[in-house]
Amino acid sequence: MLPAVDATTLIHFASDGFRNARAESIPHPKTPFDDFTEWCADWLRENPEKAYLGVGILAVLVAGAVFCCVRSSRQAAAAANKKANKKKK
Repeated sequence: MLPAVDATTLIHFASDGFRNARAESIPHPKTPFDDFTEWCADWLRENPEKAYLGVGILAVLVAGAVFCCVRSSRQAAAAANKKANKKKK
């Protein structure tokens, strides 16, 4: 830390004083995603009973997505088999 921020002090620091300074890591600036996840964590701490509802809704959405993917892949496989059977005849 510099004792004063004036031209003479800055010139001395830039020319030689930086060698005696202690290095510090500078944290990355927060992103909007960091703000969002912090907001989510705060909300969950304040409303733990509503967290179960959110987890339940998320589980239903994931199960629905898996069901739709499995169903569409089965339909695609059935259509491919049907097409292959027609070519054999």
